[in-house]
Amino acid sequence: MLWFSLLSLLSLPVSGWGLPDGFIAEFVTSAPAITGTFAPNPRNNGKPMLLLASKQGLVSVVENPDVSPESKAILDLEGRLCTNGERGLQSIAVHPNFLENGYIYLFYTPYKEHCP
Repeated sequence: MLWFSLLSLLSLPVSGWGLPDGFIAEFVTSAPAITGTFAPNPRNNGKPMLLLASKQGLVSVVENPDVSPESKAILDLEGRLCTNGERGLQSIAVHPNFLENGYIYLFYTPYKEHCP
């Protein structure tokens, strides 16, 4: 019965899985990321930049996502995090006064002995 259910799901038309009206799919960058957030860019008159976080602990920035997909690593926590299962670097957020203080916040699982 389970096999039949899976086959039934696979036979659904792909068009039924499209984006809602008003949404578009757009390539931004090839940088590895599990999550990201937009923040005002202090080096570009406050225009949005994209901060990306990977599960392994790499934080990258796309300085001007409307113009270029180029990303630059700004923090590397690889090897300092426990990344098995659902662990690792999970989210990134910017302080409400980011333009003044430059603070970003990371939610992650720190490395512990015997953690892959």
